Amino acid sequence: MVGRRIAAAAADTLKQLTLELGGKSPALVLDDADLDRIVETLVPGVTGNNGESCTNPSRLIVPEHRHDEIVSALAEAFAALTVGDPRDPATDVGAMVTRKHYERVLDHLASAQKEGGTFAVGGGRAPGHDVGHYVAPTIITGVSPDARVAQEEIFGPVLTVLTYRDEEEAVRIANGTEFGLSGAVYSTDTEHALRVAQRINSGTVNLNNDITVDIGVPFGGVKQSGYGRELGPEGLDAFFNTHVIFIDGEPLRVING
Repeated sequence: MVGRRIAAAAADTLKQLTLELGGKSPALVLDDADLDRIVETLVPGVTGNNGESCTNPSRLIVPEHRHDEIVSALAEAFAALTVGDPRDPATDVGAMVTRKHYERVLDHLASAQKEGGTFAVGGGRAPGHDVGHYVAPTIITGVSPDARVAQEEIFGPVLTVLTYRDEEEAVRIANGTEFGLSGAVYSTDTEHALRVAQRINSGTVNLNNDITVDIGVPFGGVKQSGYGRELGPEGLDAFFNTHVIFIDGEPLRVING
C-alpha cells in the first residue's frame, strides 16, 4: 500500500524510483532434500530479526510423503528457541516492533485456525511472557495455498507449511502469490535444484540455504514486491541517466548523474 502511494506521488513529476516492497517467499523442498540442512537454514531464516524481514521464507512447500518428517523436525527446533529480551545473549527471538503489529500477527494466527489450520508449535503469545509483544515461533499446517496466512505477508516468526504431489504443482504453489522477492529450493541434486529455481518468479533464489542478501549483487523483486534493484552495480542504475553525445556521427556514450 505504501509503495503504491509513493509510486503514484512520483508519477506526477515522472520521478525515477526503485521500490523494494514486501514478500511471501517460498522455500520449496524437493524429494531428495537433506532434512538436517532444511532445519539448519530455515529456522534462522524464519525467526531471524523476529521474523520481521521482507525475505522471510514464510511458505514451506514440501512433498506430501515428507510432510510429517519435516514438520516434526522443524517443530522441535522451533520449540527449543528462547523468546525474550533482545539484550540477553541467550535470546533467539524478541518482541514484535509495536503492539499494533503484534496484534496483526495474532490476527493472522486466528485466521489460520478459521481456515482449518493447526499449529505444530506455537500459535499465540509466547509462554511465560504476559507482558510485551512476544509471539511464539509458530508452524502452521493444514491450510490451502489460498489461505490468508499463505498469501499475505505476516512479518513475524511464523512458517506456513504447504504440500504438493508433483513438481508442477510445487512450482505453481511457489509462484501462486502476488509477491516475488526471494525464495529457496532444497535438493541434494544441484542441477535439478537449479532448473527448478529458474522457474520461480522472484528476484532471488537460494539453493540449499537461508534467504541471503549480498551487498555485491542486485537485490529486488517482481510483481507486487516492487521494481528496480538495490545493491551491486545494478543498484546504481536508478541514480543515473544515460546521455549520448554524437561526434561526427559516431556515438560517444556518457553517464551523467
